[in-house]
Amino acid sequence: MVGGESARRYARALADIAERQNSLDAIGEELSVFSKAFEGSKELQVLLKNPKFAKDKQLEMLGQVLESSGVTDLVKNFIRVLIENDRINEFPAISSKYQEISDEKIGRVRAELRSAIELDPEVLKKIHEKLAEVAGCEVLLNVVTDKELIGGVSCKMGSVIMDGSLKSQLRNLRQELTHK
Repeated sequence: MVGGESARRYARALADIAERQNSLDAIGEELSVFSKAFEGSKELQVLLKNPKFAKDKQLEMLGQVLESSGVTDLVKNFIRVLIENDRINEFPAISSKYQEISDEKIGRVRAELRSAIELDPEVLKKIHEKLAEVAGCEVLLNVVTDKELIGGVSCKMGSVIMDGSLKSQLRNLRQELTHK
């Protein structure tokens, strides 16, 4: 199962090592960069996912890619382990799970704020402060302008969704009117 318990186990193991080395965030950044490169390169995916290529050939080619990317030995070795154990297909899920585990260990939560328009920095600051107050921890806020919202904002923080968008309000009103 891609992205399941296996991905969580690999991510937890890497996070435990990174935590002992005081490099949770640095390793997370390296994983994110490699994950984007992996997902964005069909050639790299073919090389790493195709069973026709021998593992030693995959490792050799990957070694060249990793050397030029400047990732740490920990990440290089981790990716090699994934290849050797036929788990490289799970890399994007492992990277995502690593971020969750890392955030949990550090005591922070990620939130995504969607707005129909670009928000004033002062308004963003107040929203950010309120989210941190509600969460009781540091909040890493990603702000996205979403023209489909029509107006208002929606926020996803962890597994909680707070939807104050005009689109949502209109949808709710439509449901109320059609179900009466």
